[in-house]
Amino acid sequence: MVKAVVDGKQMLQSLTISPEAMKEGDASLLEDLILTAIGEAQRASEARMKETLGQLTGGMPMPF
Repeated sequence: MVKAVVDGKQMLQSLTISPEAMKEGDASLLEDLILTAIGEAQRASEARMKETLGQLTGGMPMPF
């Protein structure tokens, strides 16, 4: 019901809320859905970044 898109720096780029989520009328539910969507997008972005850096560095860990 809520979709978040973040970039490689884990900065929020877009947030889409479906009309279904708005019909619920429960603000705390909507807030939880938004926080969950953003958190999942950030984790996915970080995982992709680590995977890409791992390929570039041959698996050698970076100091950050």
